[in-house]
Amino acid sequence: MLQYVDAFAVFMDNTKHKSFNTIQSYKRDVSQYIKYLDTNGIKDITKRGVKMDAQDKKIATDLSYEIIKEVSQAIRPYVGKPESGEKVKMGADGTPTSLIDIVAEEKVINILKNAPVLSYIVSEEIGELKLGKGTKRSISLTHELRRDDIAEEDRPKFIFLVDPVDGTSNAIKEIPAFGISIA
Repeated sequence: MLQYVDAFAVFMDNTKHKSFNTIQSYKRDVSQYIKYLDTNGIKDITKRGVKMDAQDKKIATDLSYEIIKEVSQAIRPYVGKPESGEKVKMGADGTPTSLIDIVAEEKVINILKNAPVLSYIVSEEIGELKLGKGTKRSISLTHELRRDDIAEEDRPKFIFLVDPVDGTSNAIKEIPAFGISIA
């Protein structure tokens, strides 16, 4: 699958006209995800091979837009403030997590926790969670995806890959080259 990452980068450059740093970030994140799947022997990430129907696509899109809107509002007071860059903990990926990242991530978690459907989330800061229907639980995504004993109503509909503030350094310096990455 890694061969498709370069093709995706060319598409992002030629068709979407994304910046070099954005493209490199996408390449890094997608490559890391593909390696994770390969390392853990995960060949199929679809819901038992079933594609999302129109209703599921609408739910995922609506949740994504809500995350974008709510996180944007939540971090606005922190943009351009040096104290927003204060390192408060180490993220699940081993990198420092700053205050602005925590604010954004808490908003994402809250939205998905209160969503009417169950979802998995993989995030730089918190790692892997199962959220929805008022619940929040730390999980091993590899283990969850391999389970065949989960009832259909308890099986999450979506896997959200989220970087709540993609370009944290830029946000802290008020350089308008940051955003919320959701896949």
